[in-house]
Amino acid sequence: MQRAEIELTLTLLDNKLIIHGGHGEVQTRLEQEFPNEAALVEHALRVVKLRQQEGYRVIGERQDDKIVMPPPATDAPEPAPKA
Repeated sequence: MQRAEIELTLTLLDNKLIIHGGHGEVQTRLEQEFPNEAALVEHALRVVKLRQQEGYRVIGERQDDKIVMPPPATDAPEPAPKA
């Protein structure tokens, strides 16, 4: 996630959420453990939603070094279907 020059990386690992990021030389790292994977995913989605409300934007999502989230949608109209 990124807002202006500040970038945050959220990593979900087992039952742990790791948030890493900052600006320039000021970097922070926060680790939170959860009782199960469902609680972890629920919290991570809440963090993303709250950060988006603060002006952050998701710039990519990866799983096992593969991009799993498509690029953000644009306002461009979709092409007409071919007949």
